[in-house]
Amino acid sequence: MLAVLGVAVLWSAFAWWRAWSAPLVQVVVRPAFSVEGISSGTPVRVQGVTVGQVASIGLEPDADGRLRPLVRLSLDPATLEDRGFADRLRGDRLRAEVAQGLRARLVAVSPASGMLQVELIWDPSAPAVAKPLAADEIPL
Repeated sequence: MLAVLGVAVLWSAFAWWRAWSAPLVQVVVRPAFSVEGISSGTPVRVQGVTVGQVASIGLEPDADGRLRPLVRLSLDPATLEDRGFADRLRGDRLRAEVAQGLRARLVAVSPASGMLQVELIWDPSAPAVAKPLAADEIPL
């Protein structure tokens, strides 16, 4: 019985360490519309697989001085089988993915509740981004 308890404690400690030491990827989405329906902790998905969550929501002035939502996403690439996913969203590679059609969109979880989730999609037919983006930004 003591051995089982010891194994359980070690397994819990390992799981906790792995969760907190995962290399998270931080990206930003700057919608030009209200983000009512999402909050910190809202899931971020890629093809139905949860890969992260909304880390924070704030406001930031745009080039015209109007306040716009600023949504920070924290992505955990270890949740995908493709381990190269993290590298595809870091640094200059993120810009290459955006050029290849990476976009974020808000999807209704339940139309009756008004709850939304964030989904990342790769749409090769997406129009080119007209405005310059920050190095860590994904367009909608």
